[in-house]
Amino acid sequence: MARAFTLVELVVTLVVVALVLGFTIPRVATLVGRSVSGEADAVAGLLSNAAGRVAVASQPLRVVAEADRVVVERRVLERDGQGEAWAWQRDPFMPAVRLNRGTIDRAAVDGTPISGPPFIAELGGGRSVELGVGGGDRAVTVALFGGALRAVVIEGDVAVDPPGRVDLDALGMGSTPW
Repeated sequence: MARAFTLVELVVTLVVVALVLGFTIPRVATLVGRSVSGEADAVAGLLSNAAGRVAVASQPLRVVAEADRVVVERRVLERDGQGEAWAWQRDPFMPAVRLNRGTIDRAAVDGTPISGPPFIAELGGGRSVELGVGGGDRAVTVALFGGALRAVVIEGDVAVDPPGRVDLDALGMGSTPW
């Protein structure tokens, strides 16, 4: 005689499957948002390195942000048969940042939106550059403010401190010597 599942067994199985899905789906959605934030951190690192080079070497650099990658270019003097001309070339010392989850969907220089992609912004001269990274559950912006040497990641309306930094004021220890 063949044995079939009872109604109670089927209901218990469906409840267990629903509970597992209920706990798993929000975690997967959060992981996608975290990966976009991680990519924004990588873009911030690239902008910070470029800002340091501009400040120390006074070398003209620009950021070229396509939808899925961000590169830094430098101005070089090219010679051809007829003379010399300035041209932009990818900087070999600054590795490109590839975006797998997010995309660069907006950019601004000094608060003024620029058209693209590709979004092209020169660094230095007191200009601030903002790149918007889309693809997560909330807006993520990478901002390099004029004259700053470190780019910041802004998720929604909150600036995210890079790992390893401690804000003594936020901890209520503003007067503590460091």
